[in-house]
Amino acid sequence: MSDNKTIYRNHQHYIAEGWLPTPKFSFLNALEIITQSGRKSPQRVLDVGCATGEFINFLKQHFNNSEFVGVDVSEELIAKCEENL
Repeated sequence: MSDNKTIYRNHQHYIAEGWLPTPKFSFLNALEIITQSGRKSPQRVLDVGCATGEFINFLKQHFNNSEFVGVDVSEELIAKCEENL
């Protein structure tokens, strides 16, 4: 591309499908790693490739005193994330 910007086009399913009714296995694994670290709650969490914010929402349910930041290459996904959260 001439502007050196990558366009991510395979993201519509995140918006169309919405959040799953049960947590993804990877979410549960991350929660286990965090809780086994000995910390009661992480201070800050950065979700790179946050899509619609499903992982952030999951972690907020367990660590409501933490600060969460999500980034994604798709402005449409970020907009949906802001709407969801």
